[in-house]
Amino acid sequence: MNRDFLDMLDYAADVCKLQFIIIDGYRTKKQNTRLSGASNNSHLIGRAVVLQCKNANKRYKMIAALLESGFTRIGIGKDQKTIYCDNDDHKPDMIFLY
Repeated sequence: MNRDFLDMLDYAADVCKLQFIIIDGYRTKKQNTRLSGASNNSHLIGRAVVLQCKNANKRYKMIAALLESGFTRIGIGKDQKTIYCDNDDHKPDMIFLY
């Protein structure tokens, strides 16, 4: 995993005073292929995670903390149980559903 990415993630967890549960992090090319990930997937360079979050109040706190930490790419799982974030500077800033 990218050290700057992990520092940002740790800072976000400290800000919102919640334990982040990572359910998807760094991926090898083989893992990414098995999961049908894009060839330019930020997981491949250690700059993306999917966090577990099943509660709307915690989701708000986590997203606010991720934004405060400098993350500019945040996704909310359509099942409302996960949050994706990356700091891949080769991709546009956005908040999205996935």
